[in-house]
Amino acid sequence: MELFETTPNPDFNLLPRDGTVNYYGEILNKTEADHFY
Repeated sequence: MELFETTPNPDFNLLPRDGTVNYYGEILNKTEADHFY
């Protein structure tokens, strides 16, 4: 199961109201994320 698409879609608004989303890419790799989860 993937929570997010692998490629960002700038035409799709993820915010409930007006605003800007800044995508910084992958912050943690899977191993690091599993460690904190």
